[in-house]
Amino acid sequence: MNKLAYWCNASPAAMIAAFTQSPYYAGKDDAHRKKCNRADYLPNTAKEACAALRSTAREDTERYRRHRTRDEAR
Repeated sequence: MNKLAYWCNASPAAMIAAFTQSPYYAGKDDAHRKKCNRADYLPNTAKEACAALRSTAREDTERYRRHRTRDEAR
């Protein structure tokens, strides 16, 4: 979920959708799937992953483009 937080730009809905559609989730056993189906589990997990995030893919891309543009202007 931490990697999904980065790549999904800290969007819990996108993170949960990507997770539940992934082969990783498909390979989980019944006990883990049951836990994931609880109303609180995936939203709380996504929220915690977002809280631990230092930056997102979008932020890093924007930062890279600003620096590249600045460096090309020199």
